[in-house]
Amino acid sequence: MRRIQTLVELRAALTEPRAAQKRVGLVPTMGNLHAGHLELVARAQQAADVVVVSLFVNPLQFGPNEDFSRYPRTLEADDVQLEAVGVDLLYAPEVGQIYPNGYPPAIAVRLSGHLAETLEGRLRPRHFDGVATVVNILFNQVQPGVTIKSKFVGVAEDRFVPIGRGPDDGNAPSGRQFAASDADRPGSHAPVHDQR
Repeated sequence: MRRIQTLVELRAALTEPRAAQKRVGLVPTMGNLHAGHLELVARAQQAADVVVVSLFVNPLQFGPNEDFSRYPRTLEADDVQLEAVGVDLLYAPEVGQIYPNGYPPAIAVRLSGHLAETLEGRLRPRHFDGVATVVNILFNQVQPGVTIKSKFVGVAEDRFVPIGRGPDDGNAPSGRQFAASDADRPGSHAPVHDQR
């Protein structure tokens, strides 16, 4: 696996696969990887010839009183996991590679309607705007033929993958669970029934 941090390196790394007409897959993440992420990687490997996993903790999707500064940055551990499952490229850019003209960006995605106004969108205003903005930037940088993600947003050929629930509390795995107390985790005391 090759770990890259700049857009120039990313484009250079994808030149040969594109010339050979290989299908590029993207799994966008914020790192702090868990089994759910590795399931997405496995699906990407089935659908693409070259798999890029992005690892970027996006400041734009955190509110002013949220946990951006405390969000775990586990690059070395994530690198080991991705290497072990055979990922081709780990793209771990710094903020300046995603937002080269400064933060916040001059051009951002703004969402309205159901997603922006209910559930997490209601509780965390502009969260999904931040997610949509960074995913749009990553799509433009990687230019994947297929993207694999657990929820939300898409262009190209998207594949949404249902993520299994945890055996202990029925919650879907999340990199944010580091900050959740038992009382904060919905379903932590009741079984979840799969509706599929």
